[in-house]
Amino acid sequence: MRMRPSSPEFRPTWWDGAVAALVAALAVLSAVWYYGGLESSGPLTATILHRGQVVQTVRLDRLTE
Repeated sequence: MRMRPSSPEFRPTWWDGAVAALVAALAVLSAVWYYGGLESSGPLTATILHRGQVVQTVRLDRLTE
């Protein structure tokens, strides 16, 4: 009894390359947008509120523990 040959091997088309390039470009742009925005935001701070009023603002880069 003879088996049918397996399905033909699929080869990538230019659409596959275009989609892969688009996904890679979006990944790079989102990384640049996310990490690039951290530098311009200033130091990380914690704000202590009491009844809606700011009591103290602490810069977190000076904390050791």
